[in-house]
Amino acid sequence: MDSGRIVSFTFILMSALMVMAGLYLNISHQNSFASLILIAAGTSSLLPHYYFSKKTRRLLSNNTGQQPDKSFQDTFEKAAIGLAHVDKKGRFIRVNNNLCRFLGYTEDELLATTFQALSLPEDLEDSFRWIRAALAGEEVEEFSKIKRYYHKDKRLIWAKLTTILVKNERGEPDYFVSSIQDIAELKSTEMLLRQSEEKFKTIVEAVSDEVVIWMSTTGMREMLYVNQGYEKQWGRSVDSLYQDPKSFLDIVHPDDKQAVEEIFTLSPDSNWNIDFRIVRDDGEIRHIHNVGFGIIQNGEPLFLVGSAVDRTDIMNRQQQLDESLLKLEAAYKALEELSQKDGLTGALNRSAFIEHLSDAYERFNRYQTPATLIFIDLNQFKEINDNHGHITGDNTLVTLAKVLSANIRQTDVLGRYGGDEFVVLLNNSSASDAKEFYTRVGNSIDVTCNLSGTPLSIGISYGVYEIDSSITDIQQWISHADISMYKDKETPTR
Repeated sequence: MDSGRIVSFTFILMSALMVMAGLYLNISHQNSFASLILIAAGTSSLLPHYYFSKKTRRLLSNNTGQQPDKSFQDTFEKAAIGLAHVDKKGRFIRVNNNLCRFLGYTEDELLATTFQALSLPEDLEDSFRWIRAALAGEEVEEFSKIKRYYHKDKRLIWAKLTTILVKNERGEPDYFVSSIQDIAELKSTEMLLRQSEEKFKTIVEAVSDEVVIWMSTTGMREMLYVNQGYEKQWGRSVDSLYQDPKSFLDIVHPDDKQAVEEIFTLSPDSNWNIDFRIVRDDGEIRHIHNVGFGIIQNGEPLFLVGSAVDRTDIMNRQQQLDESLLKLEAAYKALEELSQKDGLTGALNRSAFIEHLSDAYERFNRYQTPATLIFIDLNQFKEINDNHGHITGDNTLVTLAKVLSANIRQTDVLGRYGGDEFVVLLNNSSASDAKEFYTRVGNSIDVTCNLSGTPLSIGISYGVYEIDSSITDIQQWISHADISMYKDKETPTR
């Protein structure tokens, strides 16, 4: 490796380390200011070598043709970068304040022009090629490019452009969403950051027991740098990686190894983002999140840079949260079921039964699906409470509910209408089916007096009404069944 490559390698290595250290500090909330400095510094240093990742954060918007709601407008206006919506011909249709300040134009001035008019001509061809492909319906990633714009005062300014195509509800191209990020400061700080390589290397080493940061040649044939975090995560010395860069695979979980090995088959300019497990020599299973990318200079692949974070604690907390959510969901479901049932008999309460009755009424009106309602009442139930006690009365209601429930199908519905009145909905059934039902149940039930132990036989009255076209609402249906029940109660056999 010649001296130029050595300098380049050193510069790229330290820049990558700055980014990794900044990300860790930001994730762990240890020093937000320092993390921002590190991330900005490292990113700006890598720009000439790597530009930006293809996985740029997507900007989503779907209401350009409508009045935006306040939360969307606030987000759009307060974004820390320039944002714009652009129609299919390149005309600005919405811009935020940051973009106006960056380009030096007012909002009205930008809305009266196109992005082509503000771009350097030699920077447009890639944009046009991507736009043609996107509008033609080809599957394309978002468009990202480092380019120059004309400021209002005629000077050229550097920016990073990221653009996506937004489609309407019919899947047709609607408009473009673009983010325009000022990178002038990043470029201007590049020289200063090169003078601080040793300082930032010290910072990276300070977090080495939490994050693994490494750099190797392409294909991971030679390990160029790895920090001490590897020893804590993998439980093995860093020397083992220098001797055999792929030895880290030895303890990757067998079910995950193939996916990890595929990293080495990616093209040199690819990036990756993968989760896998390792089984340490002590038998402990750890969950690792690994991200990385390749670095190319002058079209020649140089290095792979990656970082690995132990996410085991996060995974465990997530599992506990998932289990808690499942328990909560089951509790809500049980609570909902309880809210629909009568507390004494376990039959549906009145409001829950009415919902089923309403559904049957709608099915008849729409599809002529038959259904029959049975109104059920205990004879002389008040005398049972007065003469034999309310506990006997409650036992009588529970016994009746059990007998009725034992004689209905899974498609039928039992409810307690009120007091000693019960209702049964026989779906897809006629009045003759109802007769078979109450014949099985019988004209009385037997219970024992709670006070004296005396056996009691309590009569049952039934009212049946099969729905027909004369029924205009469910209350009329209930009324017909109720009237039929009272006629049955007045028969001499009752």
